[in-house]
Amino acid sequence: YPDKKNIVFISAYDEHGKKIKKKIKIKTDKVEIDMPKVKILKKDQEKLKKGFLFISSFSGMYAIDLNGDVRWYIKDGIGGTSPITQLENDRFLAINNEMTRPPYYKSGFYELNIMGKVHKEYDVDGVHHDIVELPNKNYIALINNPDGDLEDYMVEINRETGRVVKRWNMKEIFNIKEKIARPEYINYDLMTNKEKENKVLEEKIVSKYKEDWFHQNAVWYDKDTNYLIISSRHQNAVIAIDYNSSEVKWIFGGEKYEWNEKRDLTNKILKPNSSDFDYAYGQHGVKLIDGLLYVYD
Repeated sequence: YPDKKNIVFISAYDEHGKKIKKKIKIKTDKVEIDMPKVKILKKDQEKLKKGFLFISSFSGMYAIDLNGDVRWYIKDGIGGTSPITQLENDRFLAINNEMTRPPYYKSGFYELNIMGKVHKEYDVDGVHHDIVELPNKNYIALINNPDGDLEDYMVEINRETGRVVKRWNMKEIFNIKEKIARPEYINYDLMTNKEKENKVLEEKIVSKYKEDWFHQNAVWYDKDTNYLIISSRHQNAVIAIDYNSSEVKWIFGGEKYEWNEKRDLTNKILKPNSSDFDYAYGQHGVKLIDGLLYVYD
């Protein structure tokens, strides 16, 4: 616990298999990053999985226990705006703190252990939002497009060499006629800036949403189908594409949109089987687990 004298019990075995126990006291410093104080409103202890909840914020990464107490953190902004990707080797991935373009695009990411030791650093400019580990142990990272547009590009990175071995360009995959975010995002920006209403500002906002037309904020690899499940916030759609061919397999959401100018993708849109169903909008955090799609709406 922070800013306390903590009693820690250590157990180890010697070369003869004899167990040795020791009790030590460790005085810890105060937490040095800005984080909210957590208040537990309700807790069913029997249903909770033991362990810590790891959280990534603009201030850095931290972990709380089941009582809401801070038990671990890394400062200096490492991991801000990205999930903490736990790896099979019990290390984790976190985006570094070197900003290459505001508001949150970084120059690469780290493979760290729980003690904060950096085992490997990967340089990939414009990384943001999400990095996942593939069954072949390589990583897929979301980055900005080399042509200058934002958040519509993915790369697979060889874990050992750090080299890019595969690329996905959303412009090539979809060929949407007018590459611009859905109107609700533009209108919201215009509405919140209405006191500054002028033609120059309006053109600036529209230009912003042409540059950030797709806004991919998540990727998930489904080993059962070999699909990549991706989330496009600014198109209000979750999309499955084939890992090898990049063929669009299905689209969840975006039912009102003209999805492709060269070939019709409307037959890929998943249709609801009830009249009171509503699609997710502005979604994040997509996962496909045991055939169920989980989306933060």
